Amino acid sequence: MDERRYLPVTRAEHNARLALRALPAAVVIAYVWIGFFVAPKLVPSPWLVVMAVIGLVAYASTLRQRGERAAKEIAERHARARALGEAEKLDEAGAELDAMLDLARYSPSIHCAALVQRALLFARRGDTARALSILHAVRDSRWLEHPKLQSGRVALEKALAGLEGKG
Repeated sequence: MDERRYLPVTRAEHNARLALRALPAAVVIAYVWIGFFVAPKLVPSPWLVVMAVIGLVAYASTLRQRGERAAKEIAERHARARALGEAEKLDEAGAELDAMLDLARYSPSIHCAALVQRALLFARRGDTARALSILHAVRDSRWLEHPKLQSGRVALEKALAGLEGKG
């Protein structure tokens, strides 16, 4: 089992991913800039510049579609995990949440919200220490501080208060 999935993404790791994702766009923009403004003679054909821009648009479209597919799958897995948890099938719910965590790793706020749910599942199975360590890591990561994520932050604080009150 990959224990890294139970740790929030660090800001440095997230920023590195964003930089790598933006690298192709930066290369194409530099190529277009050189081709049209700086040294047009370095570019063998203006069609290469056009093809580079078309490639950039295709790349951006692919990233968007991949993100939409992942968001849909995350929502489906969350619904299944919730239904399984309500039916007291905790092992199956845990497997769904683990798959959801792997998908959500590229969106730190969603990943942290899913971590809260996974920690609550660990607590329901009796592993309070593990649940508390995950919840503290999520709180310390500060990914749930955005005003739009108030429900995730409230769930985190409720879970921490409930588990720390038991311990």
